[in-house]
Amino acid sequence: MSEPLRVAVVGAGRMGRLHARIYSQLPDVRLAAVVDVDLARAREVAGLFGGTALRSPDELSEPIDAASVAVPTVRHLEVARPLIERRIAVLIEKPVAAGPEEGLLQQHDLLVEFLPQPALHPLGHDVGAL
Repeated sequence: MSEPLRVAVVGAGRMGRLHARIYSQLPDVRLAAVVDVDLARAREVAGLFGGTALRSPDELSEPIDAASVAVPTVRHLEVARPLIERRIAVLIEKPVAAGPEEGLLQQHDLLVEFLPQPALHPLGHDVGAL
């Protein structure tokens, strides 16, 4: 068996908690870190779903394959930029930013997935049961 995908969730609010829960249920994924400016909130989510609680993505010390950016929209690009520059694949809910950016993704030849919020809704994971 291959190594699991190592994922960090940045933002431990409502959506970050949902991302963490879903990642914790995927067999080929390991939730490596939960990051939030409120360390107590990061610890709470990490305690429920796994991973190390951190205050900043700058504290990510172990190799991470991908990160979910689940912070308020106005902070999407601010949080995603250093992850992209570290060549970490990033999942960002739309909109990515308030305005156009200067080719950040092309500069790093990196996959960034833009996800509409309903795609993470629990009903989307129960379709097979219908």
